[in-house]
Amino acid sequence: MKNQRLISAVLLCLISMGIQNHVQAQSGNELKHSATVQSEYVFVNNLENWVRNQAFYGFEGKSVTWIGRLRHAYRFQQHGTFLSAVAYPEFSEDMYAYLMAGKSPDNAEIYPDFRASGTLYRNVGNGLVLGPGMQYIRAQNTNVYIYSLKANWYVGSFLLIGSPSLQFLEGKQSLTVSGSVRKYLSDPNSFISVTVGGGQNPEDTFFSDDFQNTFTSFFASTRIQYPLSEQWIFTAGLKFRKDTYTSGTERTRTGIQTGITFKF
Repeated sequence: MKNQRLISAVLLCLISMGIQNHVQAQSGNELKHSATVQSEYVFVNNLENWVRNQAFYGFEGKSVTWIGRLRHAYRFQQHGTFLSAVAYPEFSEDMYAYLMAGKSPDNAEIYPDFRASGTLYRNVGNGLVLGPGMQYIRAQNTNVYIYSLKANWYVGSFLLIGSPSLQFLEGKQSLTVSGSVRKYLSDPNSFISVTVGGGQNPEDTFFSDDFQNTFTSFFASTRIQYPLSEQWIFTAGLKFRKDTYTSGTERTRTGIQTGITFKF
């Protein structure tokens, strides 16, 4: 209950920030809206394949970008949902933050009960942006704490991303390391990226049993984003993940994702 009250307070804080920023942006006629829908079909060896979908709605104001997100998944004959709020407050030209809080309103045990995270980014010069962060997850009465350091380095039309993170789960520690290369094409909305990494807590871990039962993981993905027009943006991606569980079982997942964004 204490964690639930904490998450609820963070959600209310983010909502109030978003409403205030919405009013300010409307008065200056500077608001930028966006709506996104994405769908992913996941092939799992020796298990039933499953589907997950998500929808975003966001707007950008003078100092805060606000996003509301709904995730839905269907696996093992169950429907699960996860609601979250995201804020990107800008404190100065060289400093901004990422804040997220969310919860699963159902008892399907597909998504974690609660999830909250925050990262503070600072431009340290020469195109390098560093961001220490922390994430808290509560899944099936298990508390998970993840501490991370993100490094974004802009080199010409490339963005290099490195992210080591340390997970604490029931007195045990594990390390995950991932790296990404993003190549921007004609503009910031047009790019192609590749990500590889390994460890116990990859960033795309959403499901409750992954935190408790996964021993190691290897993951790789590629993504392309391309504007169809000034308002419409198309995205597509391919993901691969291989998990080794505490029981010794190995399992692979391959996901195909598509999405569309409308800006207005």
